[in-house]
Amino acid sequence: MVDRFSLEQIREFWTQQALKRGQSPAASWSDQMVIEMGIREILKRLTDGDRVLDVGCANGYSTVQFASQKRVHVRGIDYTPEMIEQARLRLSGIADKLPGKAEFNVGDVTALEEPTETYDKVVSIRVIINLGEWKYQLKGLSECARVLKPGGMLLLSEATLQGWRKLNKLRREWQLPDISR
Repeated sequence: MVDRFSLEQIREFWTQQALKRGQSPAASWSDQMVIEMGIREILKRLTDGDRVLDVGCANGYSTVQFASQKRVHVRGIDYTPEMIEQARLRLSGIADKLPGKAEFNVGDVTALEEPTETYDKVVSIRVIINLGEWKYQLKGLSECARVLKPGGMLLLSEATLQGWRKLNKLRREWQLPDISR
């Protein structure tokens, strides 16, 4: 049986994460090693000069990493205003020191307020899975594709409960602690 949550329940969960975890990378996921691995893999696919949309950027941890390591213009959006508040706090005081440019705004992946065919790359890390129902997931994916330039690249990284269970089984084999939901 699959748990289905309303969009309001999802927003409330992420609001609580923002309030509880602030600027910690754990605001978006508890496994710091996997977060860092994801950032490294995405960075391999970003090119100086790219316009990048980071959909579901949470508190901006990954977004700022992209702008600190590549000369990209990255716009982070998140559904939760409290996450964007933390992202802006993260950026304050360091924006002029980054080789790239980062900015943050509240946004909804199912109804992006972005012009069609604007971005070279769209990054979406563990966002689509959080939309709960297939109709919202499909709408989110469609919106990500809509804002990509022709030939652009969607960098999508998702997690599933089944994958989580398998990952924790592997972690136990290596005497690592389980990752909690």
